[in-house]
Amino acid sequence: MCGYGIPARRGSGSPVAWGFLIPVSMRCRLQLKSCPNRSFLQQARLLVPSNAQTPIAADLTFSDPQGASIEAAFDFRQSGPPTWDMHIDTDKGRLSLTQGGCRLVIDDELIIEDEEREYQGLYARFGELIANKRSEVDVAPLRQVADAFLYGYREATEAFIE
Repeated sequence: MCGYGIPARRGSGSPVAWGFLIPVSMRCRLQLKSCPNRSFLQQARLLVPSNAQTPIAADLTFSDPQGASIEAAFDFRQSGPPTWDMHIDTDKGRLSLTQGGCRLVIDDELIIEDEEREYQGLYARFGELIANKRSEVDVAPLRQVADAFLYGYREATEAFIE
């Protein structure tokens, strides 16, 4: 189960348009990189504010060919500091990635605790790609997000007021 709580923001004239897409696609990318088998969307519940076109919350369920169930919950109605926590339960134990990826715990044992460096690493990677005249694109996470939008059940929720 993965869960995100990020304060909602307006952008592009529509509440949470990019705020929804970016963390969901990042979670899908992590899941695709960490699971040995490709997973497919089985169910999606998208909560859409009555005054918006894009979801402010979502519950997604994926499965792989061996029948493993992968669930993810996103809720952008949270107030206060962002919560970027992932808890992954497997037949071999539990992995928790918390504090925006700064803290890694496996079966209650702290493996890594570091300061936040997400953007430093991201921009360093951009620099490497530009210097080497290369690009790096992974469309699989966007495909999973698109599946959620195409096949998901849309449910109206209260208006989004900033």
